[in-house]
Amino acid sequence: MAELLREVLSEGNADAFPCLVEHGDSDSINVGDVLHLGFGSPRTSIGLVLESIEALLRNREIAAGTAEHSWYVVNEDIGSWETNSDLCSRIEAIKKLVSAFESSAALFDHRKSVLIFLRNGRFDVPISYSADTLLKFDLVAARSLAEALELNDGHSTQRREICCTAVCELLANTPSENRFNQLLIKIAELKVRFDDGYRLFAASFSFDKIRDEAEEMRIEYTAKIHKTLADIQGQLLGIPISTIVVATQFKEVTTTPGQLWINIAIMVGATIFCALLFIALWNQKHSLDVISEEVDRSEASLKKQNVELASRFSEIFNKLRSRIFWHEVALSIIALIAIVAWILGFAVFWMLTQAKL
Repeated sequence: MAELLREVLSEGNADAFPCLVEHGDSDSINVGDVLHLGFGSPRTSIGLVLESIEALLRNREIAAGTAEHSWYVVNEDIGSWETNSDLCSRIEAIKKLVSAFESSAALFDHRKSVLIFLRNGRFDVPISYSADTLLKFDLVAARSLAEALELNDGHSTQRREICCTAVCELLANTPSENRFNQLLIKIAELKVRFDDGYRLFAASFSFDKIRDEAEEMRIEYTAKIHKTLADIQGQLLGIPISTIVVATQFKEVTTTPGQLWINIAIMVGATIFCALLFIALWNQKHSLDVISEEVDRSEASLKKQNVELASRFSEIFNKLRSRIFWHEVALSIIALIAIVAWILGFAVFWMLTQAKL
């Protein structure tokens, strides 16, 4: 006893044991000494000794699996370190289930051990359940659901939404204080609801459907890209015609009275035509930029849903970007031709009218 007290009352264990010497010399403890000891509150950092499973589950941190300290249940003669026991396996399964539900919930209040879902308003699920439910719930279904929710294959967001909907629908008519208890009782039904919801989602996200949507998108964007040139086709045809007309209408200012003003008017008209053409080309360039952004956004959205499928349709997006690039090159060439035509027109104008200017 003296040896034990020396260890318990040593400075190194001052924070480990809630033990205080009220009378006696704690620095020199020998056989035959009399010491009066006082004890404070139990330190849960060491562990809890509890009479029954019901008492164990009254600790919400242990019930939710968020507690770090150990525990021992006297009636069952089981401690938290006995990981092979059925009781520990079930509490561990609930811990993983709560952790998986945390990703589906809007918030997990660790202080109160409450899962908060948002589905047509706030939907609280306090982590509270009975010992009978703990010992009888479907352990296989709970583990399977937790594993499904923790998968990270590009559909995590959809799984969480499906789980949130399934939980709220399953427990809609259950009082909040009994929701998690009912959830454990009906965990197999919840797993079926979750699987059915995910199958419906997977059916709507089939490869054939995505391929059809990608093909429709390709046709739609291709039409938009071609429209950028079709919209200004009349103005483009006017470039060679107007160049010929302008060049042939210029005359020497000495041949006809007022020819100087006629030449100036023709040159001003040609300049206005070029200015309007450049505005149209600039507008079509912006249209192509918007289409390019839409293509990038569509590809990013598909990658967010399924990276593997997105890589299989990358050729479609690359072809669309290639079309956009060559249409931008065509617009640049048209602008260059217009500049050259205007320069030629101005050269003719200058040669025929410079004597009078």
